[in-house]
Amino acid sequence: MQLIYLWCALFFAVLANALVLWVWLSSKKNQQVLQTNVDEKLSHLERENKILRHEINEVNASSISMGKNIRQLAQYFAELENRFSELELVDPESKLYSRAAKLAEKGASIEEIIEECEIPRAEAELVVSLRKRKR
Repeated sequence: MQLIYLWCALFFAVLANALVLWVWLSSKKNQQVLQTNVDEKLSHLERENKILRHEINEVNASSISMGKNIRQLAQYFAELENRFSELELVDPESKLYSRAAKLAEKGASIEEIIEECEIPRAEAELVVSLRKRKR
């Protein structure tokens, strides 16, 4: 009878060890699977991060280029404004342009300026544009 108890105790001890071993191996395998998933996601995130950094660098470069272009345009318009002022002083027809400028300041439309001063549309548009900038 004691032998049966001994065999039962031994059986349960072996069974308990097998169960512990099985749980340990299962958790080890799960850890490896989880680690693989984490590594894959981390790799994916690193690739996306690299792409986003590249895109940010491109946006920064574009912004710098646009800033330079805006500065150049501002200088260009300042030069045009100076030339326009010089033309008013030198050109015998400057009275027309002075009148056009005054009309533009009062809010006259481009068509009204063309009719009143008899100047081409492009010049009337320029006068209106420059006067709007001064305000």
